[in-house]
Amino acid sequence: MDVRSLIPDLVTLGRIEEAAGHLQNLDGATEGDEELWSLVARGYMAAGRPEDATAAWRHVLGLNGGLYEARKRLAQLLLEAGRRPEALDHLAWLADR
Repeated sequence: MDVRSLIPDLVTLGRIEEAAGHLQNLDGATEGDEELWSLVARGYMAAGRPEDATAAWRHVLGLNGGLYEARKRLAQLLLEAGRRPEALDHLAWLADR
């Protein structure tokens, strides 16, 4: 069984850290991994863990830098953390779309 198929269930059950750990331990990224990391990022946001959510959104963008939602969510988290200069880079990218 591919561990990727377990990620949505783990996130739904609130086992976000476990889901992230499985994703980090995979050998190489495959198509669709950015969606799994997005689930993890949303899970961290819902759990009130902005630092972990920020790291997860950065991972999403590392896999696919052109994802609008990831840029938007990351910018939001950075603004909330008082990291305006970093957020502005992402907001500028969003404004160009």
